[in-house]
Amino acid sequence: GVDASDWAQMLERMLIRYAERKGWKVEVLEETPAEEAGIKGATFMVGGLPWVVWGVFVRVTAGVTMHWFVGYWCHTRGPQNWLVDDGAVQAHNVPWAAIPSMGESWHNNHHAFPASARHGLYPGELDIGFAFLKLLERLGWVWNIQTPDVLPRRSGITAVRPGAAAVNG
Repeated sequence: GVDASDWAQMLERMLIRYAERKGWKVEVLEETPAEEAGIKGATFMVGGLPWVVWGVFVRVTAGVTMHWFVGYWCHTRGPQNWLVDDGAVQAHNVPWAAIPSMGESWHNNHHAFPASARHGLYPGELDIGFAFLKLLERLGWVWNIQTPDVLPRRSGITAVRPGAAAVNG
């Protein structure tokens, strides 16, 4: 109704003022007026072209590249902690890619424990993605994070790294 349209227009003004106070470039690309008062909706561009380049194109390219990287390299070469007995494809860990992949390159560990949020299971296996999840847990935004120590014991995997079997429940 009219109240919602008025509120939408007030919210638009607040967002524009906030962005301008931060020194961000703001441009209203489209605004749909309501029938009586206010607006039905608006589309903004905040930050200009550099934000679009870095916030969309570079971010998406990096994400897709890491996804491709994990899909290809982590299924073809690298050390292994586990063999998945009935696995059609055996995964590998690619240690030097732990930082850009946020821990996803500990892919052999992921194949061994697919329900685990933690992929870096052993000393020296940096897992930034799991560290971020722990931060979100401390903030109360996520809960019930699953790791191998709380998951049921997994059958169908064989430890090939000394001491690896201790992780399996």
